[in-house]
Amino acid sequence: MVPDNVQSACGKVRPLLTDWGVFESGASSRELLFLALASLFIRTFVLILLPSGLHKDPDMYRHLAENLLITGQFGFGGIPTAFRPPLYAVLLVPCALTDRGWWWAVAALHLTLGVATVILTYFLGRMWGLGRWAWVAGFLVGCDPILMHQSTQVMTETLATMLTAATLLAIGRWGLHPSGWSAFCLGGFLALAVLARANLLPWAILVVVLVPWVGAYRFTGGQSTEPGVGDNPVSKRPRCTDANESRVAAVLTCFTAAALGLLVVAAPWWVRNWLVFGRPILATTHGGFTFFLANNDEFYDFLFGGTSPDILVWNADQFNDNWVSQHPRNVPQDELVNDREAYRAAWLVISARPWDFVRSCFIRMGWFWAILPHQLSPEEGGMIRIAKWGVAAFYAVEFFLAILGFWVIWRSVARSGSMFPPGLWAGLLLAVVLTGVHAVYWSNMRMRSPLVPTIALLATMGLRMALVVSWPKVCAFCSSSSRK
Repeated sequence: MVPDNVQSACGKVRPLLTDWGVFESGASSRELLFLALASLFIRTFVLILLPSGLHKDPDMYRHLAENLLITGQFGFGGIPTAFRPPLYAVLLVPCALTDRGWWWAVAALHLTLGVATVILTYFLGRMWGLGRWAWVAGFLVGCDPILMHQSTQVMTETLATMLTAATLLAIGRWGLHPSGWSAFCLGGFLALAVLARANLLPWAILVVVLVPWVGAYRFTGGQSTEPGVGDNPVSKRPRCTDANESRVAAVLTCFTAAALGLLVVAAPWWVRNWLVFGRPILATTHGGFTFFLANNDEFYDFLFGGTSPDILVWNADQFNDNWVSQHPRNVPQDELVNDREAYRAAWLVISARPWDFVRSCFIRMGWFWAILPHQLSPEEGGMIRIAKWGVAAFYAVEFFLAILGFWVIWRSVARSGSMFPPGLWAGLLLAVVLTGVHAVYWSNMRMRSPLVPTIALLATMGLRMALVVSWPKVCAFCSSSSRK
């Protein structure tokens, strides 16, 4: 039984969610409560099982938060930096108020972000017409191996995934109720996602450019129904503008509002960088090093030079140490110089070894979409191997169902001329963008964490297709065959 006070609170929130298109008829507060408690239990269990991760600081976010707290400067000591995006470090500032409470504070932050991601995915499922199947998508996100592991690390994946889910929800909300305000909010969420993870910047720009044109087609040339991916598809086609407005005017209005939202939220970071570095750095000064890390002679030799098979994964620690020692940061402008130098060095390697670059791009894409984690040591224990193959089994099933779900939607669109669920195009675009980015920049499984909500939703569509549509037909066929 759900407590009366919880039911009352959900009842008050329900009208707001209905306006966002996520609480259609049949939605249950019990589903939300189950997802919240289940994800909280799973993530808490993982944090207790792997407690040491939150005490480490591989990307220096704790250092940035403490420096911001003590000196008021986003940097290392007295030297300002734009080497890392700012949002996650800013959120860690309250966690850095006390050294003893650091682990508990970061754990609470990650648990909150993790539960929020699960709930947002559930809302997306309702919006995309999954009906009561939406809880399955939320549950898949709650027990996703990448997100569970990254919740034990002081890294940006947990925050970036939550903001990506929120952005997809904002895109879907704009698709259902287009207005200047909803487009402005959409732009704001895109900016927050970029401030959490810099590799989302190309996606943000593309969404701002494309979303008005998607709306122009959707509301003036598209059909009035969504594909049959669930029990409660969107049946009414909303209007983007009044009948007397032209399509071009509507596109310009939506584009201006979305771009303005992106600019307003991201402007403090850009202006700060302009004042400190003399140029409005849109993302970070980390891109050059990440590009060089993925395209250097040592790495290419590891991939294609017949390195000893005992070395299973390239260890970049020595490469990192050499780069830091040879490229110190004594003044802010050193970061810009080092960034340009890293890009220049990488392009020299690529121009000298173009075929190795092409081959490495396919390898990095394989790492990005890998289902089996790397074997880091030749002497892995039995429990580690079991856990890794469990991860591989999870992703193999989920990817198969996601492909099936995409096929179901594509077939429905091709046959009936209906539209994709609101916002799904942006999730698919994100998959293309991140795959392209990490084909040339450094890549591994955790880089695809922002895609987890979209993959889970597609997998749920595929599961529904398999169980609700295909399985009864198989049973009926078997039954008729046995009678014959």
